[in-house]
Amino acid sequence: MSIVLTTDDLMPCEREAFWRHVMSDTFAPMTIREMAEGDVAGSIRGHWVGRLLVTDVQSTGQDIRRTPRLIATAKTSRPSNPNESSPTLATSW
Repeated sequence: MSIVLTTDDLMPCEREAFWRHVMSDTFAPMTIREMAEGDVAGSIRGHWVGRLLVTDVQSTGQDIRRTPRLIATAKTSRPSNPNESSPTLATSW
């Protein structure tokens, strides 16, 4: 099963909120403190290899933070995939 999440079809005013949500929902709870000036754009393309989610992430610049509190939250949350907990391998540029 392939996964494609992108800001391409959204109105510019909707993109930042969407991107913040999909980053936290796809990988792990995180805070995006700063994003590059101008229009926010991003895409996550991935596919499952067994229980491993392999993704390619392309986006405007951003400052991502994982705090101890968010890490604790991730330990109690369930992944989006029905295959239970799954490691993720992401590439980004």
